[in-house]
Amino acid sequence: MLESGLAFVQQNIAKSTVIDESGHRNDVSEYPVKAVREIILNALIHRDYSIHTENEPIRIEIYPDRLEISNTGGLYGRLSIDALGKKNRCQESFYCCCRFIK
Repeated sequence: MLESGLAFVQQNIAKSTVIDESGHRNDVSEYPVKAVREIILNALIHRDYSIHTENEPIRIEIYPDRLEISNTGGLYGRLSIDALGKKNRCQESFYCCCRFIK
């Protein structure tokens, strides 16, 4: 799945040719291959593999101004989007305990 997703993106994004000062030709992709690979891998790893998602694959969408990769997964546990970036009681307790461990 990773390799086929990466191949799909590479076949469908723009590429340009750059010639450096020494005359060597370099083909440059619109998006760095390493970054695209990491994003696809993240989508596969964090996808919801439960029976409730009916084996829905990750989605790769290429637009003129962006690349979107999404999956059926959600946030871990009971974490909500509104809670992102905010401390909760559990985190505060954890950090408090960590002060004493050195």
